[in-house]
Amino acid sequence: MDPVRIALLGAGGIAATHFEAIASLPNDVTLVAVVEPDAQRAAATSARLGVPTFSDVEELLRAGLSIGGAIVCTPPNTHASIGIALLEAGIAVLCEKPLAPNRADLHRMLASAHRHDRPLMMASKFRYSVDVILA
Repeated sequence: MDPVRIALLGAGGIAATHFEAIASLPNDVTLVAVVEPDAQRAAATSARLGVPTFSDVEELLRAGLSIGGAIVCTPPNTHASIGIALLEAGIAVLCEKPLAPNRADLHRMLASAHRHDRPLMMASKFRYSVDVILA
């Protein structure tokens, strides 16, 4: 089976955790692109990870890469527009919390996921914590 090809949107602090997680996985997942609007951070990330970087989600999608999933690590006010663009392109989305900053954006994201039959999930580091499971 081919590895799932992942794009990471954002290259800030929380994204570093995702970089490490992807790197620690066996050959099931491979990072193929990073979207980062800060040119200096993008260049450093590209050099460090050996993947192409793009300035925004539209540029990424125009590149025509085969991407199975994306991890959104951008500021919350961008989650809806980025998530919906990815979902509309047929890409599964894992989004850092909060999933959306308001209910209207949340409903738009959920409707897009449903309409395009793509998974949309919020990242939560406590999801598999024993205390949370028991609660």
